[in-house]
Amino acid sequence: MGVAVYVVNPAYVIARRAMNFKEKLPPMLYSLVPEQKQGLHHWAGWAYMMRILSFVRTHVFYQTERFDQSKLCSWNTLFPQEALTDVEKIGLWRLESRKTYA
Repeated sequence: MGVAVYVVNPAYVIARRAMNFKEKLPPMLYSLVPEQKQGLHHWAGWAYMMRILSFVRTHVFYQTERFDQSKLCSWNTLFPQEALTDVEKIGLWRLESRKTYA
């Protein structure tokens, strides 16, 4: 079963690229990437997001409010609060408190 997953994923990526789809970060997530990483390749943006949000369970990402950009102004508003565990809420709070304002 695991082998089929690895065979399907490269085919999926190749098909998406053939249809001119991109793997860039959505604009709402791009706004959360630090300025020094914004000019880099889009894979660097994804790597940053995956590293910084590694404590969040994968299925919570499917519950994000991705299309309402007006609601996204911080890490805490990225996910619905009822979908997060206490550990994830603490992790998001720590991310928010690390932010430096110029």
